[in-house]
Amino acid sequence: MITKQKRNIMESLVYEVFDALDPTETNSEKYREMFSDMSDTQFDSFFKDFFKDDDLFLTLDIVDYERDLTIYNIEKAAKILNVPLLEKVVMPFANMNKEHPTITKYEVPVGYLHLKRMQQMLFKKNSQSTDISMRSATTGQRRLCHIVIYDQKCF
Repeated sequence: MITKQKRNIMESLVYEVFDALDPTETNSEKYREMFSDMSDTQFDSFFKDFFKDDDLFLTLDIVDYERDLTIYNIEKAAKILNVPLLEKVVMPFANMNKEHPTITKYEVPVGYLHLKRMQQMLFKKNSQSTDISMRSATTGQRRLCHIVIYDQKCF
């Protein structure tokens, strides 16, 4: 069970980070309202579930040209959380030497880059237009294929 003191520390950290990211305090106010309605047991179970699931986040709501996210605000929030934004990067694949890997000379920006394959680049779509394995021996034309899971039927 969570204590009042621990809950206050957790709440103040959330509010402080969101106030640093959004000086209008709109986001921290949203979480103040959400947490104020929770009892200590609800708060405890919320954060236990939150820390168990890597897909859950406390989201920052921004509005273009009203509440913009700036690098200055990101740096302030990173200092509060003690998260480095610049690091020297180790690249063992560059020289394949595990004893003395290549390290960047200067610190570089680090972070997550979420890439999603574009719809136009899907493998199935590209392979169907370039695949020549299903050709009619008599006409030389490509046969239409209907793909079924674990089975391929052509007609």
